[in-house]
Amino acid sequence: QEPFRPFRVILNDGKTYDVVHNEFVKVGEKEILIGLPRKGHDLPIAERIVWVNYPDIKQVDLLDADKALQTN
Repeated sequence: QEPFRPFRVILNDGKTYDVVHNEFVKVGEKEILIGLPRKGHDLPIAERIVWVNYPDIKQVDLLDADKALQTN
């Protein structure tokens, strides 16, 4: 969907992952892949990827684009 809206995935164990670019998330049948951006880079380049199973997700919140920060 356009335009992309940044969002935060909150896991049952308290970890959070901010998805700030549409190229940093891929939706699968049983899990989602979240790319964690390289710090200091404006380009959508992932430093690493986290696999998250749907049952591990507690909540998903939309973020204000200006306040979206990666918190892992």
